[in-house]
Amino acid sequence: MLATQIDCCSKNQLRGTDIAMGNYINKALDILYSDRFLGEYSKNVVYTPKGKPGIDLRALVLSEDPTLQEEVIGDAEIFEIRYSELNAKPRKGDTISIGAAQDGSAIWQIKSEIEDQIEIKSLCAFEDYLYAGSADDGKVYRSNNAINWETVFDSAKTSTDAMCVYGGALYIAQSVPGEILRTENGTDWESVYQGLPGIFDSGYRFCEFDGYLYMSTLDSPAQIGQEINLYRSATGDAGTWLSSHMYISNGYDGGAIKEFKGYLYYLLGDIPATRPMLARSLDGVSFTPSYLAWNISDIEECNEYLYFVTETNSVYRSSDGVSWGSGTRIIPYVTFGHVQFSMYQDELYCSIPGDSLSLEYGGIFKTSDGLLWIQELSKTHKTFEPSSLAILKNNLYTAIRVYNNYSEPVKIYEKGYTVHHVTGVRGGIAQGTWIINTSKSFYRY
Repeated sequence: MLATQIDCCSKNQLRGTDIAMGNYINKALDILYSDRFLGEYSKNVVYTPKGKPGIDLRALVLSEDPTLQEEVIGDAEIFEIRYSELNAKPRKGDTISIGAAQDGSAIWQIKSEIEDQIEIKSLCAFEDYLYAGSADDGKVYRSNNAINWETVFDSAKTSTDAMCVYGGALYIAQSVPGEILRTENGTDWESVYQGLPGIFDSGYRFCEFDGYLYMSTLDSPAQIGQEINLYRSATGDAGTWLSSHMYISNGYDGGAIKEFKGYLYYLLGDIPATRPMLARSLDGVSFTPSYLAWNISDIEECNEYLYFVTETNSVYRSSDGVSWGSGTRIIPYVTFGHVQFSMYQDELYCSIPGDSLSLEYGGIFKTSDGLLWIQELSKTHKTFEPSSLAILKNNLYTAIRVYNNYSEPVKIYEKGYTVHHVTGVRGGIAQGTWIINTSKSFYRY
């Protein structure tokens, strides 16, 4: 009965009722409004009155709630905000930012889950969709908003290891034995390469270099003594994938690959070398040594430097690919697992997995100068098994698996924010609130 009374009265009206009932009513109101503004369609936002600092608050995104579609006018985005949080009537020229801090910087937030998947290994943007490759069954999913996901490829493979866009098509590499598939529309897939029986041709990384698409194949202790091939194709068509380089595995992890200043850099675990070698080539066929290092996990270019990171999170860099500085750890602890780089808005990002012995060590880190690393996601965000990172519509995404949890769905995290411009204001669905119409959102760099 009390809830019915509250729905038809404003908070300010109820504050003025009988003093003896005041405390009780105020507590009831706090519960009602808290539940309402902590629901599925409520989000942390920054409301910025024109010419004034931003205000952190929660808003209901009514245009996302299917039960409130009658409140949506045309293509406008509509928010509901409480009187008490703004203390002033919203006006045209104000803005609402979703996924932003008060200073206007973007923050990480959970965007969605992918049901029936506990780990995503690869992410890639293609056309207007974000694609996600499973680490458990090879399925491929896609979403145009990182919220609603559909299965676009149901695989019999164990994992979708890598993705890339080349020549107007999306390519994926799967395990085991390896297979490369591609699609031009995101739903119809064509197999363009299949690994030979008995040979460990598990797709690892793609790289475009000098008119070819390269795919390195996985090298690990399980492959010691096996042939490890670097494949390439100019067109990506079936029948055109040939090995441009082959080595006999010495049992060390290899496969990381990257183009930098006219050279193709490739991690080899070649016999008779006693440890992995980062090598480079002008033609993708003949490689010469660049650096001897242990277990390089990934390679990336950032602001005229080539970086590589080891599985123990040590980072090295070079401006010419020949002279390498001493390694520095991103965090002052030894970690183990597949560490990955990504570039976003002229900054270098690194995703570091955690494990059962070092749960506090996993996270997403970034640097603008290659020396100072800032942690953005930590164990409080359950960052234990991050996937690769990908950019869609200027927002950065990663997929996080909760370590040692085989039932909770994988979480999709987004960094970036959307700005909405206030176009109109009216009374709320529930009194005590404003309904705010805004123009279509756009993604801020």
